[in-house]
Amino acid sequence: MFISFLIFMMLMKSMFFGPIAQVKQERATAVADGKKAHEEAAMKTADLEKRYQDEISAARKKAQQLVQEQRESAKTKANQHVQSAREEVVGFMSNHSAQLQQSRQAVYESLSNQRESLARTIVEKLSGRQTTAAGAP
Repeated sequence: MFISFLIFMMLMKSMFFGPIAQVKQERATAVADGKKAHEEAAMKTADLEKRYQDEISAARKKAQQLVQEQRESAKTKANQHVQSAREEVVGFMSNHSAQLQQSRQAVYESLSNQRESLARTIVEKLSGRQTTAAGAP
């Protein structure tokens, strides 16, 4: 009986246990390969995530720099427009001030001429009255 048991075990080993052990080994190898692939994928994912974050950070920094440059450019243009407007206003004021001075001078001369004319008229009228008043007695 013992011999038949040994023969039975040898047959089982060669027919069943051998293929089962081989399947078990293949399964262990597949699991180990899966773990290794998972670790590699996790490392790649972490690397890609880091590159993504670095690129986003660089893009944000560049965008902020562009916004700052545009603000400075707009500020410079605004200052140029303000300066141009100031110069235009100063020129306008200077021109109109000169025109106003000329108008004032013309009015002053006109009034001066009118005053002289009025003074002559008054003197003539007074002289004419005095002549009539002096000739009447």
